[in-house]
Amino acid sequence: MEAGLLLRIATAFRAVTVAFVTDARLAHAHQLVANTTRPIADIAFASGFGSLTRFNAAFQARFARAPRELRGAVAVHAKDRGTDCLR
Repeated sequence: MEAGLLLRIATAFRAVTVAFVTDARLAHAHQLVANTTRPIADIAFASGFGSLTRFNAAFQARFARAPRELRGAVAVHAKDRGTDCLR
């Protein structure tokens, strides 16, 4: 195989792998934001993000709302239902 083709394949594979891992980290973070009262910064770092700013940007891009917005919406929904789903 030509070296340039191998490099393009390796680059594409790396990009797909990074996207997969990032999506898994964000899905885990979404569950923690929605179902716990754990601080957002703790969730960001526990989910493998090196900074709160990058976490917030990635979360917003993936879920179309900031982590605090999600937490607020979950709390309002729980209050409307008369339950406390945040622990």
